[in-house]
Amino acid sequence: DLIWVAIRCGPMGTGPGGHRHNDQLSFELNVNGQDIVVDWGTGAYTPDFDLRNRLRSTFSHSTLAPQGVEQNSIPPGRFGLFTLLDQTDPQVIEFSQDRFIGQHSGFKSPHIRGFQIGSQNLTVDDTLNLIGITQTTLTLAPQVTVQQDPSGNGLQLDSNGTRVWVEFSPLPTSIQVINDVSAEGYGLLAHTHRIVAHHSVSSTRTTFTLITDDIDPQNDKPKNT
Repeated sequence: DLIWVAIRCGPMGTGPGGHRHNDQLSFELNVNGQDIVVDWGTGAYTPDFDLRNRLRSTFSHSTLAPQGVEQNSIPPGRFGLFTLLDQTDPQVIEFSQDRFIGQHSGFKSPHIRGFQIGSQNLTVDDTLNLIGITQTTLTLAPQVTVQQDPSGNGLQLDSNGTRVWVEFSPLPTSIQVINDVSAEGYGLLAHTHRIVAHHSVSSTRTTFTLITDDIDPQNDKPKNT
């Protein structure tokens, strides 16, 4: 299969949550054997408080959230590094080979996210009924390069020659490509990018399409030849 997706939606276990991350409804995406969207892992524990908390934050996972709001509160200080009490109540609504719908309640309104897997594309639909700005975050694999469309309609991702077109609808209020770091193992940091799309509406769609010689990803139809 050209499209492979792993989705996080489930219990966070018992106890204080020492190894938990704010990652409900986040996902990883592999296209044509190339990692595109990945989980950034854990780069440090006690040696670097800021890095520890940043990499377990909602905003270091490929999910949607109100701007500046965590799925679960991250306690401050040294003892907070190994505490993350689950407030999300994740639920699987639908699951099949090519479709998934889940929700969690980490915000004041449930976040519902649906995935539809096609032969050469992935569609992610989000609903979060809150007033204010929300943001979709995509955490990329270190080898992925990003090229923004000058018109602002989308982005082209490239992983060792595998090209993927990413498009948000409706058009976000802004799209940022941010330099960041991921952890390939404990203490093993790599430079990478975070994509952040800001929205002012309650329902959004993110589409990933494999770019081939036969498909125009911006129009999702065969090219004229």
